[in-house]
Amino acid sequence: MYYIGHIKKAHGIKGEVVYNHESDYLPEVNELLYIKMHNGDFRPFRIEQVKAATALSDSSFFVLFSGTASRTDAEILKGLMVYSETEPVADIEDDASEQEPTVFDCGSFTISDDSEPIEGIITGVEENPAHPLLIAMIGKTELMIPAVDAYIVSIDYEKGHIIAQNLEALLEIASDNG
Repeated sequence: MYYIGHIKKAHGIKGEVVYNHESDYLPEVNELLYIKMHNGDFRPFRIEQVKAATALSDSSFFVLFSGTASRTDAEILKGLMVYSETEPVADIEDDASEQEPTVFDCGSFTISDDSEPIEGIITGVEENPAHPLLIAMIGKTELMIPAVDAYIVSIDYEKGHIIAQNLEALLEIASDNG
């Protein structure tokens, strides 16, 4: 069993409790959790209703567990620890904040050629088996730029700007095909 939170107190008269979760993700309806009772036994409870209690904290929720239909039922659970059979998963938001930006984060960036007076804006990024493709509007021409060293010199994620090279050759190919 993995500790995932605790029941802080009863809430209202219909059996709800204030549940403090160790993670900021919202517990799911029908999720099966185990509450360690006063005698040390683990008792299974299923979540019937859950609402964020953001006025209390980001990790507090108003939860109605199966089998709790009154304030008296909820009061019995006050202070008890809540467990899960599965190990808690790291928060997606935390993982995302620790990751380095990638070319897929370049939507709406500006782009310019380092040796030609060519400028445009990235309108999207597409996955491709070989490498990502930056979709750029250069003037009135939509251009697919391979995200490889032959075309991308540098990406400034803070300024939202890409320095490219050889865009003139790609523009010529686009005009020949268009």
